[in-house]
Amino acid sequence: MLDQLSNMTSKLIDIPISGEPRNTLIITLRKRRGGSDTYQARRHIPMELRTSPRNPYSTKSLNTLDIDTAKSKALAWERTLFARIDNGKPIHAIPFDKMANAYLVSIDQRSEIFNKNGRPLVAKSAVIRAKTVINRYLIPYFRNMDVNDIKNSNCNRYLFWRQNYYIDGPGATEELIEFARDGKKLKRPSQKNVDPSPSTIAKDAVTFNQILKYAANKYDLSYDVLPKIKSPTPDSHKETRRPRFTDDKLELLFNTHDDRLKEQYGRNRFFNEVLWGLMQLLLGTGIRVSEAMWLQIKHIEFVKIDPRDTRYAEIWRDFVSHGEEGEFLNPPFIEEDRKQYRIRIAKDNPGLKRIDQNRTVIPTRFFTEKFRNHLEFVQGHFEKCHDVKLDSYWDLPLEQYLFIDQDCSKVQSLGNGFNALLRGCVSEVYHDGLKKVDGESYSLSCFRPTYASQQIEAGATANGLGFLADNMGTSPEMIRRHYGQIMNERHAKELQKI
Repeated sequence: MLDQLSNMTSKLIDIPISGEPRNTLIITLRKRRGGSDTYQARRHIPMELRTSPRNPYSTKSLNTLDIDTAKSKALAWERTLFARIDNGKPIHAIPFDKMANAYLVSIDQRSEIFNKNGRPLVAKSAVIRAKTVINRYLIPYFRNMDVNDIKNSNCNRYLFWRQNYYIDGPGATEELIEFARDGKKLKRPSQKNVDPSPSTIAKDAVTFNQILKYAANKYDLSYDVLPKIKSPTPDSHKETRRPRFTDDKLELLFNTHDDRLKEQYGRNRFFNEVLWGLMQLLLGTGIRVSEAMWLQIKHIEFVKIDPRDTRYAEIWRDFVSHGEEGEFLNPPFIEEDRKQYRIRIAKDNPGLKRIDQNRTVIPTRFFTEKFRNHLEFVQGHFEKCHDVKLDSYWDLPLEQYLFIDQDCSKVQSLGNGFNALLRGCVSEVYHDGLKKVDGESYSLSCFRPTYASQQIEAGATANGLGFLADNMGTSPEMIRRHYGQIMNERHAKELQKI
């Protein structure tokens, strides 16, 4: 038997195809070094259908040494091969993951090319966003599916899978996300959004649709209708903006926190001290919780202020002398009292939604005095952990995180502690606490709309939305969409002149 197979190694066996010349489809025995011998089919491809003009054949391993089985498999393969041609598809499958990675290479190259105005053809932020969507969501679902076989039904099933990603999908057990930024390998806690907004799904849809368009242009694919992921339409009755803390809720929240601190010791007291600093930062800056958790000493800056500015009188109250009638005299300022903090959200902050939202945040005028207490707390705990003595918190290592665990590393989350605090905010008005009030759920993220609402009510948008939007790392359109009614109420008199 082996001798017969050896004699047939170079023999081409023609498989007749109706209407085609001899040797259009042949099989031959292929001997493999270090592997099993098998029959291989080879089909002649017309010039206009070749992937490469220099290669006139398409081949297929038949995985058998039986001649009759090989002939049968060769004919079945040939029918499948040219059924693709009849349907306007390339002879060879185009795996989605391969095409997605090719698309990434393409836009990455375009991000290095600049137009006549000095702008890149593709923004770096768009490349980073596409890379996240592709590697995290699209490839894990579509994998090596042939892009020619993707239908709208596949897209609809993806949408269901994506919406349940953190409920019963791959993200359900995910705790940390690894990523690279500026050549560094970093990890951040997984932000499990179990109810992704339409705008979040839209990012997936845009990237997916661009990949298919790229494949269609590259391989001249003929789609009657290009399959698309359609982002879900938000319910018209559903309020998408997080609720704000009203003044009475804020007073109850901080009073309850102070009362709890008086009764706590050890680990519970430590984390509630850290939580206090985080609440002050979120309320005084309006930055996102994810941005705040990655802040370090190096991200705090000082700017000088005019000590004659009467707006800061209350901040300096503890540092002034009083006359007989209680009037303010020239206070014995130390240099630090003449300055205000600025909080820098750097490009390498893993909590940024988009890298182009990096900015330097100007806090409220009362923020400096309050947050100084938190920095002194961090200094004291650092001295205890490392058995050192520092002159001030500015002597802390620049890489020291502002919100710390007991070993002075970055705390992973304070959400559970804050939820416990909300549930404990029981009063005559709020019998069940502040975790859920009138059907609205509260969380640390509610400090951001609280900050925005307070700024608008104080007149921060009187001369336009740009300053507030830039300070919060968002767009004027988003401010107008979420806080339009508050802005209208500020101008109620003008709107009610008739």
